[in-house]
Amino acid sequence: MRSSRRFCIIVYLLISKSYKWENCLKDSKSIENIEDTGEIMLNGFRLQDLKDAPFPLPGPLSLDMPLPDNRKTLQISMFTAKKSMGLGQILFELSALFGISKQLGRVPTINRGGGVWNTVTNAVTQHFPVFGSMFEMTDVEDSAAINVNLNIRFCCKFEDPRNLKSIEQQHLLLNGVYFQSFKYFHDFQSEIRMALTPPPDSALRAELMLPADFRDDFIICVHTKQPMIQDSGLSKPSDPIFTRRATDYLVSKYKTPSKRVTVVVLGNDPIWSQTLFHDKIGKSNYFSKFNDSSDSIFPTDSIDYTALLTLGLSPIDDVAFSRNFCDSILLTASTSSFGWWLGYLANDTAEIYYRDPKEVPDQMFAEMRLIDYYPNSWNKLRSSRFDKKMKESYNFE
Repeated sequence: MRSSRRFCIIVYLLISKSYKWENCLKDSKSIENIEDTGEIMLNGFRLQDLKDAPFPLPGPLSLDMPLPDNRKTLQISMFTAKKSMGLGQILFELSALFGISKQLGRVPTINRGGGVWNTVTNAVTQHFPVFGSMFEMTDVEDSAAINVNLNIRFCCKFEDPRNLKSIEQQHLLLNGVYFQSFKYFHDFQSEIRMALTPPPDSALRAELMLPADFRDDFIICVHTKQPMIQDSGLSKPSDPIFTRRATDYLVSKYKTPSKRVTVVVLGNDPIWSQTLFHDKIGKSNYFSKFNDSSDSIFPTDSIDYTALLTLGLSPIDDVAFSRNFCDSILLTASTSSFGWWLGYLANDTAEIYYRDPKEVPDQMFAEMRLIDYYPNSWNKLRSSRFDKKMKESYNFE
């Protein structure tokens, strides 16, 4: 009798919403005559709840239930987001997640748990919503995914993810950190560059930083980095002597009688930049103690040019400036991840220079394979100890 009653209920739910309970039960005893009807269960629902519920029902019996999602997914540990690291480091991990997912035919996902999604939203996707739309939020626990080591030992050495194509499990989690190699995503550079286009308000602020009188100049953007409290300490800051002498060198390289060159200094410490380029941006009473031209940082034969400081600009605004105005970029903190992204997202025709990291070895350099970190089209700028003859202090390799 009970099985007959269950069969009628299922037929009722799947075939006819207008069918009456009384007709379904006409050949059986009335529900009211069954002892403790409220405790009778069907497919996880109480029978009384089924009788009283509006249709369509939620849950496993609903005719509107979505199809199961059988797509293969990919997550990475998102170490930089969990540790609330800088924009450049988070961009590396996200771009690697996207690039590896494309190579493996998987959906790039970010776990909602642990605040990772919120960190990514606050640091990245609120500024680059198109980039954020390339990832899906998931609640898949680490225990539900197969864990595989990739990029587990070194920050900046490439390991070919195509070796993981044979993995058939639905959810894959890569136990790696940093993923700071352009080779993880370089095949999709055009998609990433488009998705990381700065918002219009940043582009407007960047434009306001460059007076109209300088718009036709050849613009050299000098990225500098000084230590901040939250820094991981993995990379060394910009050296003032190298920064100033290398800038002078590039100005002399590009300046011609018909081409005026202007330097724009991008960085996280405008006071440091003001000090270093004070003779190029005008003397200030506040910085008068640095105006001694005999200071070893400032060569007496420095070529003539004007330096502009992007005072108060955010990192997103610096990206906008780099994209729109930089004809050449000098990365003075060679292992700065944010500086790297300024170069990668710059104008397609921009010439990129970086200091040879061998001259200032740090923890990142110890974990780095140069051909995996710097694109071949970038120029490595080397220096021996600087002397007063700038032309003898610089050479390219």
